Amino acid sequence: MADIWDNLLMAVFTLHLFICPFTKVEESFNIQAMHDFLYHGTDFSKYDHLEFPGVVPRTFLGPLLVSFVSYPVVMFARLAGASKLFSQFVVRFCLGSICLFAFSKFRSSVSHRFGSDVGRFMAAITATQFHFLFYVSRPLPNTFALVLGELLFNYLSALTISVDSIFWKRYLWPEGEVLWYNTVQNKSSNWGTSPFLWYFYSVLPRCLLFAIALVPLGLWRDRRTWTLAAPSIGFVFLYSFLPHKELRFIIYVIPVFNAVAACGMSFIYKNEGKWRPFVSSAVKVATIGGLLANAVVTALLLLISCHNYPGGVALQRLHSLLHNQTTEPCQVHISVAAAQTGVTRFGELDSTWR
Repeated sequence: MADIWDNLLMAVFTLHLFICPFTKVEESFNIQAMHDFLYHGTDFSKYDHLEFPGVVPRTFLGPLLVSFVSYPVVMFARLAGASKLFSQFVVRFCLGSICLFAFSKFRSSVSHRFGSDVGRFMAAITATQFHFLFYVSRPLPNTFALVLGELLFNYLSALTISVDSIFWKRYLWPEGEVLWYNTVQNKSSNWGTSPFLWYFYSVLPRCLLFAIALVPLGLWRDRRTWTLAAPSIGFVFLYSFLPHKELRFIIYVIPVFNAVAACGMSFIYKNEGKWRPFVSSAVKVATIGGLLANAVVTALLLLISCHNYPGGVALQRLHSLLHNQTTEPCQVHISVAAAQTGVTRFGELDSTWR
């Protein structure tokens, strides 16, 4: 049963989604696949990936799951005359809700092991950070992995081979090809490279914000936190060997480090009564101030991010300009820049347009 903290996280992620409803090029395959499941059904010949397969094949498991959950709402919305852009909002909301459900389970486990106050502090820290709640509704392969990673690897591999071979029309394990492409062939470096320690000195500080100051305290005061932190540090270290780096590649470690940071915050509030009054007051002000600073930075990043999708805005604007002005079919050219910054099949609001 959801508590007030789960509701807070849901509200913050929904705000992110409402302000930034469009998607970018890295999300193209999954958002188009969900559109095709919902609007083309079993007519596979109309599916977007057959015309635009992308650099490497991706699995349909994630989009299929979210489409299944979204289907009743989308069908009702279609009957009510809602636009396809509303359907895009629905599928992204369902994806974010599924991710937060998994996060809630993880937070419950943290509370059970480290104390209920740690679970609450973990939620408060997460709610004031930008990247995790911004990403949970984004149809990236990494976001789907936040949920699907709970399944047994062998079972997941067998399932994706059987499902994806149908949609790609050849025997295929998509994520195996992606792994080969990124690691053995190292072709992902064609999209840019970063220094070896970039994740440690750039990404983690940006993602964790104030919490990064609490992680060492959590590790020092509760040695059990090392069972959480050590694998995550190792994961980031191993990923650092790949020249091409992106924040989303290590998004999975943010909840783990937040749990460690929450242990540090719990130590502060359990022991502040033992300190001198001015020290106790200073620590409290610094802690509350750190969370407020997180919220300010998050608001600023959200404001900046809402301007990063000019393609989606442009297509929506074009529809509004030409609405009811022409009944003749027309062709709209989607440039590369527009396709990379927000244009999706959900944005095709007029059936007479191509």
